[in-house]
Amino acid sequence: MFKDDECRGRKQSKICLTMLLAAREDGTEKLLGGSEKPRCIAKVKSFLFKYKADTKAWMTSEIFGYWLKSLDISMRVKKRKNIALKNVSVKFFPENTTSKLQPIDQGLIRNYKFNYRRQLVRKLVDAIDEGSILPKINALDSVRMMDMEKCDTED
Repeated sequence: MFKDDECRGRKQSKICLTMLLAAREDGTEKLLGGSEKPRCIAKVKSFLFKYKADTKAWMTSEIFGYWLKSLDISMRVKKRKNIALKNVSVKFFPENTTSKLQPIDQGLIRNYKFNYRRQLVRKLVDAIDEGSILPKINALDSVRMMDMEKCDTED
């Protein structure tokens, strides 16, 4: 479903996911959801991303702090020659600032969302072409579609 679409024939999902898009050298992803233990990922043993929950699926300062600390620990364990997190000052920009202040917003987020939606539509069209029932897209399906390799932002 897309924003403002009317939902017919089934209940509209209330699942909300937030993904932190950040430029990282190692290319790993971080994911944020609304449920601490979503049913659709209960049997999944390991992820290629870090999952954290917030009741509103928002990026909070605590979750962002956790992400930064885990990045720092990961770099120390790998004995990477990076700037130590203790020597870094993190500045938070005001909400809704222009893309001049937020370099990741200079087309990357728009392209990422476009490619994610294209995958979603492709999945639905494939089901229609096969004559099968339209699939229910759960949080795990969304996470798989969010995979950076599949959701290539260079298209």
